[in-house]
Amino acid sequence: MASHKLMNTGRLSDSTADIYDPSSVTGMVKTILFHNTNSSTETVEVYFNNTTEATRMLKVEIEANDTLEWSLGHMIVVLDAEVLKGKSETNNKVNYFIFGAEE
Repeated sequence: MASHKLMNTGRLSDSTADIYDPSSVTGMVKTILFHNTNSSTETVEVYFNNTTEATRMLKVEIEANDTLEWSLGHMIVVLDAEVLKGKSETNNKVNYFIFGAEE
């Protein structure tokens, strides 16, 4: 039985990069927290398994020193061969925390 936990944490890059890769398990993402440590607004983007507009799941502006909780009504299931990718406007200014479960 899978239990709810912090599955990954880090800082977004200014170029699209993996933010969650379940590797050998199935991930079930329920909530992602983003915190903007910059003194200006940052645009944050999240993609599912690719970096095209067709796979973009979130594009949001986060005010300076503000936190966004992206709480999902349904879990995002991320299989072993899939990833979540993310980026922000400025390198290393937005922290992320991914919560959910893994099986």
